[in-house]
Amino acid sequence: MNTLLVVEDEKLIRQGIVAMIRRSSVPVEEILECRNGEEALRKQRVDVMFTDIRMPKMDGLTLVNKMEELSQKPVVIVLSGYDEFSYAVEMMKHGVRDYILKPIKRETIEQLLENLERELSETRETEEEEERCFLNQLRYLMMNAEMAEEKEWMDMESRIRR
Repeated sequence: MNTLLVVEDEKLIRQGIVAMIRRSSVPVEEILECRNGEEALRKQRVDVMFTDIRMPKMDGLTLVNKMEELSQKPVVIVLSGYDEFSYAVEMMKHGVRDYILKPIKRETIEQLLENLERELSETRETEEEEERCFLNQLRYLMMNAEMAEEKEWMDMESRIRR
């Protein structure tokens, strides 16, 4: 896992979560910390985001809504002290992966990070394979340009623009 962001307004809880992540068996290259959603939106590409719901300036619900606008959306895990079904439902509607109640257990973080690492690794492998296929197809079209149909070139052009 490259970058993980912890968004939590309570400093001791934030530091505790970061410590649990560092002690886990899952390697994380960079762990970023923010006190609220406004700070979190200023961060660059993030693979995974742990966020609280109730925070000053910008709460977790608003943050998750704004994250949906990003081209590279992080996997979002909500950490909350509120066992309110309406919060969980609203977050899940916006693609939140998990909703964990505080206090958070080390074993829960460990298991969650292991599952996320496996999923992210599989996603990276799939993306790399798709890229290899695309490049092979492009090479073929370039080597056989006179035989390629216009539709094939248009398909290739649309994939490049993505």
